Amino acid sequence: MDYNTKDLNSNTWQIEWIDAYNHMNALIERTDNVELKKQYEDEYYKQYFFYMNLAQEGCKAREDGYKQVSEHINLFGIKEAQAYFHAEQRNAYKRYIGTGDCLWVAQQWADGGLSALLDFNNTTQEDYTMKNINDFNKYINDLVSEFEGDDFYDYAHECADGSEYVMYYSNAWELVNLIRAENYSLYCDSQPWATNSGTEFESLEHIMTIVACSIIHNAMMDAFNNQEQG
Repeated sequence: MDYNTKDLNSNTWQIEWIDAYNHMNALIERTDNVELKKQYEDEYYKQYFFYMNLAQEGCKAREDGYKQVSEHINLFGIKEAQAYFHAEQRNAYKRYIGTGDCLWVAQQWADGGLSALLDFNNTTQEDYTMKNINDFNKYINDLVSEFEGDDFYDYAHECADGSEYVMYYSNAWELVNLIRAENYSLYCDSQPWATNSGTEFESLEHIMTIVACSIIHNAMMDAFNNQEQG
C-alpha cells in the first residue's frame, strides 16, 4: 500500500498507519512457519479494519467540525463562531473518548472546524484590510464593546487567538508593521510574547503571528481598563 492509497471507504490513511500495515505485510511474506504466519495474518486483517474504522471516525469528525462551526458562523457571526471553535476544540478529546484513537479523531474535528473558519475568511478577505491606526483602534473597540461576561482576560485571549490578523501570516505582518510605525510602545510591550511563550522557533511568519496575537490582546486589555477607569 502506498501513501496515496485509499481504503474501501475512500478515506486516505495516515502515513504511520500505512507504514505499520506494510511492515506487517512484509513480515507475513518473510515467515515460513504456518502457525506463526496465520497469527500474523490475523493481526494483519485486524489492523486493516481497525485503521479503516478509525479513518471513518476521523472523516465523520472532520465533517462534524466543519458543519458545526459553519452553522455557528451563519447563525451568530464569525466572532461567536471563533469563540465556539476554541471552546469546543478543548472539549473534543472528551467527546471522542470511545473511539479507537480519541486524540487523533479530536484533531480531525478541530481540522474541520478550522477549515470552516478559513473558508469564511477567504471569502471576506477584503473586509480585513487595516489601513491605519484608526482602523486598528476601531477594531479593538468593537471587540471590547461586544464583551459580555465576568472574565475579560480570557475573552481577550480568545479574540486575539482567533483573529484573522493572527490566523493569516500576511495579516499578521501587516498588523505588526502598522503598530510598529504607529504605536511603538504597544509594539515593544508585545514583543516579549514571542520569546516568553515557550514556543520553539518554527519560522519568522510564526513569530509574527505570536506578536500580532499579543498586540491585540494587550490593546484590548488597555482599552478595557481605560473604559473601567473612565
